[in-house]
Amino acid sequence: MAAPMQQHPDVGSSHRVGSKQWRLLPEGASRDAGILLSARTIRAFADGFVSVLLPVYLTRLGFRDFHVGAIAAATLAGSAALTLLVGLLAHRFPRRRLLVQATVLMALTGVGFAFVHQFWPLIAIAFIGTLNPSPGDVSVILPLEQALLPQTVSDKQRTSLFARYSFVASLAGAVGALFSGIPAWVSAHHLATDLKAIEQPQGQQRLHDESPAEGVQAEEGGKRVDPTP
Repeated sequence: MAAPMQQHPDVGSSHRVGSKQWRLLPEGASRDAGILLSARTIRAFADGFVSVLLPVYLTRLGFRDFHVGAIAAATLAGSAALTLLVGLLAHRFPRRRLLVQATVLMALTGVGFAFVHQFWPLIAIAFIGTLNPSPGDVSVILPLEQALLPQTVSDKQRTSLFARYSFVASLAGAVGALFSGIPAWVSAHHLATDLKAIEQPQGQQRLHDESPAEGVQAEEGGKRVDPTP
């Protein structure tokens, strides 16, 4: 009689690991870990959203392809320079305060792009600010968050937390890029319907105000005669 097949110990252990309920945060992670992942998710969604709409927005303002590329290059160059500067000097300041200041700078950058429409001022805002022209985060906030993450979890769970950090960012960035088509859809459907609703009564009013004989020309004796007395 053949001996019963023995189960490899690794199979049982992997089954036990697979049966564990997956959680958003690793075991033992602090409340700050959840805050950092939530902030990363929101920012990644905004990055994916803006990365698609930014070139469209700049083109609508009348900029040529070269100008759009120059503004995008200025944002990347400015983010790289600011990240390098923070890497050299961040140890002198509390990281939480740097995160708040970087967030305020990001908000001011968005306001600047909304209200400034000249090329050279936009180049300056793009370089100094933290606007991200790509779905991947290249802002100064990224290294600050990554420096804080290891402090929110045990050494054993550190890799698991960073994996979740990258996963939620990639997923939120993809969803943000997908949602970037909503403004065009709303503009094409709802605004067009509203414009037709506005224009139709105006056209009917114009037809009502016009005289039936207005603009009619009759020929009598080879001469054009205006029907109005």
